[in-house]
Amino acid sequence: MAQKVILFEAGTHGNFLKRFLNVCVGELEDHNFYDQFYGAHGLDGDSVSLKYQCEHPRSDKKDINKDFWLYININPADMYILNWHVYYAAGESGIDVLDNSPEFSKNFIKRFYDKSFKLNIESEWPTSRKTTLNQFSADDNGVREFFKYSIHAEDTLIENDFTLTEYNIQNVFEFNWFYAGEDVFVKHVKQLLGNKYTQDCSQYNSFYEKKQGILRSQQRVRAAFECLLNNQNYDIGDFCLYEQAYFDHLIEEHYNIKLKTFYKSYPINTSDYQIREDK
Repeated sequence: MAQKVILFEAGTHGNFLKRFLNVCVGELEDHNFYDQFYGAHGLDGDSVSLKYQCEHPRSDKKDINKDFWLYININPADMYILNWHVYYAAGESGIDVLDNSPEFSKNFIKRFYDKSFKLNIESEWPTSRKTTLNQFSADDNGVREFFKYSIHAEDTLIENDFTLTEYNIQNVFEFNWFYAGEDVFVKHVKQLLGNKYTQDCSQYNSFYEKKQGILRSQQRVRAAFECLLNNQNYDIGDFCLYEQAYFDHLIEEHYNIKLKTFYKSYPINTSDYQIREDK
């Protein structure tokens, strides 16, 4: 049996897709992908003998001449959800960036530096992310700016484009299809598998339900942004740091500017928000 390898960046649901495909072609019984795990890392369905496998691109690019059946593609608009999922589920890290507690920044920095991944006690956050975090102050302003930098994601998107153009990839699966609803997601799965699709998998609804918090968060930040553009009031006083970072990111993207975003206290309404360009 020729195995088919899914190439995916951290947080782009490669493990979920691998298990879903193996169920749909009859390699696996339908099962709970999330049994005692934050991500789709359950022990069932992790056999190396199964038809569909997944792996991350190597940082040294020594896999560049290898043939990959599929790559999960990222677009700039994906980064708000993708970064949330990286901190929550990659390596079973379990960090919820939607936490709005007063001590979030302090706790985030501590866990970021001190906590190894549950799936591998020798694996920690990549050096590149630690180096990036070191560039920002260890307070709410610094963590907000770090999140905004991650949502801008220039380096991630450059790597994504490099993989798309330079690697031997047969098929592309868009990250946003995971969030487009069951009908759209399954349609693209069926297009990939063709007549090899032999049975349905029940796990999409479980996946989608786990993502409702970040989807609602994205919707309300975008709603606030539209109100800002239209000079309408919108309460943003309960935005967590991650939502504040996304709000600032949307403004910078729209006006093609760099904001001065170090606040004594973050604005509580769009009517209070002053766009201050950092020239």
